[in-house]
Amino acid sequence: MDSDHINEAVEAISEQEDLIPDTLVDCGKIIPYFGWFWRRVDFDQRITLAYADGIGFDEPGWVGFCENNKWGHAEFLASVDESAKIRGIVEALVTAPTKERATAVYEYLQSLCPKG
Repeated sequence: MDSDHINEAVEAISEQEDLIPDTLVDCGKIIPYFGWFWRRVDFDQRITLAYADGIGFDEPGWVGFCENNKWGHAEFLASVDESAKIRGIVEALVTAPTKERATAVYEYLQSLCPKG
């Protein structure tokens, strides 16, 4: 599956409420991202993620995709290995969508939260 297909598949499942992880119910997103809608991610490169505190979630910090950072959230570049894992778990989610797989994407991205 190439990056375009992954993005198309993310868009296709983005409205399936039964897939939303419990931690993202308030924002209604299956995959954590900043913005009103999914913007295409280049899964063939190292992935840039953003981090923000206090954006309406229970967690003190929240990590997500942010392809149009008009709010100025702190950004960081995932390592090559982290980017490969992100691609793999997102691809697994869109190949066989389940709430558990969506939760795994959320939890892995949160584990990458910058310390300090």
